[in-house]
Amino acid sequence: MKTCKQCSAQFEVAPKDLDFYDKISPVFDGKKFSIPEPTMCPVCREQLRLLWKNERKLYKRDCDLCNKSTISIYSPDKLYPVYCYDCWWSDKWDGLEYGQEYDPGRPFFEQYKELLLKVPKLAAHQNNNAENCEYTTSTTRNRNCYLISSSGHNEDCYYGIFMPRNKNCVDCIHVMDSEKLYECVDCDRSYSLAWCQNAKDCSDSRFLYDCHGARNCFFSYGLRNKEYVFRNEELSKEEYEKKMSEIDFTSHEVVKKLKSDFQEFIKGHTRLYYDGQNNENVVASDHIFNSRNCAYCFDCNNLEDCKFCGWYNDSKDCQDVYAFGYGNEKCYNSLEIGNNANGVLMCISSWDNSNELLYSFSCHTTLNSFGCAGVRRKKHCILNKQYSPEEYEKKVAEIIANMQANGEWGDFFPADFSHFAYNETMAQDFYPLNKEEVLKKGWQWRDEVDEMPKATKNIPASRLPDRTDDIPDDVLNWAIKCEATDRPYKIIAQELKYYRENNLPVPHLHPDERYRYRMELRNPRTIYDRKCGKCGTPIKTTYSSDCPEKVYCEKCYLKEVY
Repeated sequence: MKTCKQCSAQFEVAPKDLDFYDKISPVFDGKKFSIPEPTMCPVCREQLRLLWKNERKLYKRDCDLCNKSTISIYSPDKLYPVYCYDCWWSDKWDGLEYGQEYDPGRPFFEQYKELLLKVPKLAAHQNNNAENCEYTTSTTRNRNCYLISSSGHNEDCYYGIFMPRNKNCVDCIHVMDSEKLYECVDCDRSYSLAWCQNAKDCSDSRFLYDCHGARNCFFSYGLRNKEYVFRNEELSKEEYEKKMSEIDFTSHEVVKKLKSDFQEFIKGHTRLYYDGQNNENVVASDHIFNSRNCAYCFDCNNLEDCKFCGWYNDSKDCQDVYAFGYGNEKCYNSLEIGNNANGVLMCISSWDNSNELLYSFSCHTTLNSFGCAGVRRKKHCILNKQYSPEEYEKKVAEIIANMQANGEWGDFFPADFSHFAYNETMAQDFYPLNKEEVLKKGWQWRDEVDEMPKATKNIPASRLPDRTDDIPDDVLNWAIKCEATDRPYKIIAQELKYYRENNLPVPHLHPDERYRYRMELRNPRTIYDRKCGKCGTPIKTTYSSDCPEKVYCEKCYLKEVY
């Protein structure tokens, strides 16, 4: 067992991990440079990577090239240059303009930080195949979407994260291939749901938990291919419709009570020790599907021989990678890489056929390069300076040897290099800390300061009309103060139309608070050893030993629900 240098927790480096490190260790100038064993536990390693991922905090600032106002993940007080989407991807600048010579007398990280501060940043990660999606980030091929992130191929979706291939979904997390979902978490291939979690192939239902193939059901859990179920009781169509007609789902107070009651109601439901399907030899993971030979992976699909990965897809032979995947192989200790990446090590936000790329940031279609930032369609570059293949091999070998001597080689970028404060990033979502804890670690914190939106009226959410039918059109011009935090927010026109058409209440909470509530419905990314509550078989699960839910192994669980 090893001791984490950050949190002092004990963690294991398994023999298969050592085999993986050996497999991905690069060769330069005829010498193999072994990837060392990690010095931090898996949680601290992911926390450090997530310090670089701002998913949801958006700011207005001017592009430093064309001077037009743009939406950015970088706050206006950041002093490095930030370019709008069109300028960053244009031919008006070249990353090689910022190239610098490596100085063997100084630590590599020190020199790389200087480069990072000079090279222009992309204001927000968006694919150009988008329409009317200005207020989104980490998105691709969306249309008419607002405040969604890490999402692609969506239409008319608002306030969501981790949402592939959806239409008309609002306030959701981890929903895919669905339409007309509201306040749903971890739902797939479904239609017209509200306030549901872990629902698959369901339709026309409200308040479901762990249901598959449920249609016209309400306030129920553990259903399999059922219809007209009300509070886990099967009814006739006429009885069901009569009971449903008596519930006013447009009333904020009615729905608020239903939400609270439902969380109490499902506490008695037996839980499968993890959420996943079609897996082979997958252990100590959660929300993983169609994968084999994986461990400690969360929110993943179609992986093979992967470990310590999150929100990662369609890849094999990778470890310690968070987002995105899609054709990756032999990648390690990186954040936001994808689309046929191979041999990408210790990199951030680099994708589109990047191969043999090390210690680089925001490089695209870049091959055989080391320590670069903002480089596109280049190869054999070091610190944004291009070399011949022979010069490149020799110089990289020299740099890595020096990094080994300095204790830098194999580590991710230092936390103080991050462009964001801790509470601006996904690290805060998965590993929440307060300001004092963050500052004690020497990391950045940004105090939340909201500008009051331009409005004809400022109103506490508690003073909104209770029923959606009584909400006036003029609400679009109001600044509403969140019931939980007093932070101001606005209702947009598309959103109000959605609530009215789908008989839903107008929210009384700021979008950030709604997001925080949905995140709390999911288990944390912590693996516990416990025993099946039925047969006593040892299991590894995200349910702690002291949680009130009954947690079963897969064999016992299937007997329970079928």
